[in-house]
Amino acid sequence: MASGLELDLKEDRQHLRLHYNADVEVETLDRRFLTGKLRDIGLDSLYMFTRDRKEDFLVNGENVKVKVTMRRGQSKLTLDMEARVARLDENGLALKFNHFLKWWPIFVMFPPSESN
Repeated sequence: MASGLELDLKEDRQHLRLHYNADVEVETLDRRFLTGKLRDIGLDSLYMFTRDRKEDFLVNGENVKVKVTMRRGQSKLTLDMEARVARLDENGLALKFNHFLKWWPIFVMFPPSESN
C-alpha cells in the first residue's frame, strides 16, 4: 500500500498485525540495549529488524523493556512496554508483550507517512 500500512492476516497468527515504520529500542533487565526498525506490530507482539548482534546477549524467553518511537515531522510519540523475547532469527527478533497493547489503535488511526 502507498501509505506503508499493510495488514498481515496469516493463518498462524491469532491477532491482526500491521506493517509499520518506527524505531524500536530493547533494554534487558541488566541494562543492555539493542536498536532496530519495526517490521510489524499486533495487539500482543511485534517483530523488529536489527543489525545488532542479538545472539550475543539475548535469549528466548528473556524479559525486556521495549520502546517504539513513531515520528511525524518534528513530533514523536514513544510507547513503552514490557515484553519477552519470543524468537530470534538472522534478520531480527519477535517480542511478545506481557499485556495487550492498549495503544495499538494508534497504528491504525495514524498510518506512517512517506517520510518515516
